[in-house]
Amino acid sequence: MSNEPGKEQHFEACAALTAILSSLPDDLPPEVEEIFGPSAMPVDGSLPPRLYRETVEQLSVAISVTDTEANIVYVNPAFEALTGYAVKDVVGQNEALLSAKATPRAVYLELWKTISGGETWHGKLVNRKKSGERYLAELTIVPVKNRLGTIRYYLGMHRDITEINHLQRQVENQKNLIESIIDSAPVVMALVDVSGKAIIDNRAYKRLAHDMGDAVPAEYFLDELRPLLGDDMQSACEEERTLSGVEVRVLIPGMRVRWFSCSTIWVREFELAADSYFESRLQNALLLVCNEVTNLKSQYEHARFHAVRAEMTELEMRRNLTEVIEGALYQLQGPLNVIQAMAGMLSRRDGADGALSQATDAALMSGQQAIERLKTALPPESPPVKAPVNLNQVIRDVLVMSANRLSAAGIVVDWTPERDLAPVYGQENLLRILLKTLIDNAITAVGEPGAHDHEVRITTIVTDDGMIETVIRDGGPGIDRADRSRIFEPFCSLWSEKRRGAGMGLALARQIVGELDGDILIDDGHHIGCVMRIALPACRRDPSPDDRTRKRG
Repeated sequence: MSNEPGKEQHFEACAALTAILSSLPDDLPPEVEEIFGPSAMPVDGSLPPRLYRETVEQLSVAISVTDTEANIVYVNPAFEALTGYAVKDVVGQNEALLSAKATPRAVYLELWKTISGGETWHGKLVNRKKSGERYLAELTIVPVKNRLGTIRYYLGMHRDITEINHLQRQVENQKNLIESIIDSAPVVMALVDVSGKAIIDNRAYKRLAHDMGDAVPAEYFLDELRPLLGDDMQSACEEERTLSGVEVRVLIPGMRVRWFSCSTIWVREFELAADSYFESRLQNALLLVCNEVTNLKSQYEHARFHAVRAEMTELEMRRNLTEVIEGALYQLQGPLNVIQAMAGMLSRRDGADGALSQATDAALMSGQQAIERLKTALPPESPPVKAPVNLNQVIRDVLVMSANRLSAAGIVVDWTPERDLAPVYGQENLLRILLKTLIDNAITAVGEPGAHDHEVRITTIVTDDGMIETVIRDGGPGIDRADRSRIFEPFCSLWSEKRRGAGMGLALARQIVGELDGDILIDDGHHIGCVMRIALPACRRDPSPDDRTRKRG
């Protein structure tokens, strides 16, 4: 007997659903047609068992039907399972029974405005189960009209999306956390797809993009790193080519140079397309991290330059001392040669016992002893240890050292470092002395009477025979052809005024070039200024593993 009221309410609910199905209009809303349409048919007052079982009772979607006042007339088993309310608990009750009183009033106003106007409403409500547990419900409410167009019922379909919402919020929170961390990171970061396009970046990246003007940072860095990564990004990904701490120079508009230490790592994630559900597919992206090291680079360069200057000063002192002593030896050798010739003549004329002959022999011996003492005072010369040398760096060092003199003379230096210039095989400090000697000469030449312009041009050329040629052209008056044959001789000076030095500069330059297995000459093909050409052997080396990898890429 205790079950009779429940059975009666269930029967009344089924009868109400039967009435709805019996009066479905021709213009059935798609949402209702999807659920009821295929099985709806005229009925004679009783709900067909097949329609009841297959269309309603077995649906996993919670369905409720109310009258126009939102009083419940039918719920299906899925509704009971979701809310915890049995049919007998809700039939005749208002749908407000489910409200958790946490949904804004404006949402309900919009809901009623929509459905009372005959439109379908989609949205979310915070509901409450019979147990008191709150859940987020995703609802679709469809007005059901009779054949006269009058709304008779509201059919509601809803599902619990609490867990989905929780996961979505969790993902959003993690995404926001990661983005906050990335955005606050003091490094330039970008996630780049295999086509080279940045798909995610941070604030530091955007600031750099603003500073670079029209250039796109990701494209710029990838172009600079391409010799190491390879031209084919897909192949680089498959071979997992990554980089760490590669320095890249960025020229900001306004001639400001910034340096970045760049690292890369490949990131793989699952594709989100529906057709990848059963067969997971990965999509690849390159995480580019660029840490600005401009200040560190400046500090390092400052310290390195001071160390180079100290080494250069010591080496130049040794070279100057050598130059002075060798100059003295050169000057003494002439008179000694005369004395030696006289001693020979006197010995043949007067014999070895003649007073004059003995005096010349004593003078000759004294001179030879002085020469030997001077030779022992020469600084010991160790053969230069040759190694690959970055010629661009050497030229830059020399220009920095000469900056004050260049500025004081109002000289403009035209030099663009040759990109990807192979290293030369030589000794770094000797190369600095060589180039500084030649640039000092060029500065002096520009200040001579008859100079054409206040400019020094420096270029580097790779020759067909594997030499790297450095060309230094000044705007001075040039050198007469008659003097070009003796310009590299010791103590030769063609300056209009007497200057400090013994005239050993170009002789020293030729000596250094010889020690480095190179060549130096004055170009005869130019009639304005002087053009010095210094050819040095390029460093030949076996390709490294990185080079071989690059070629395969």
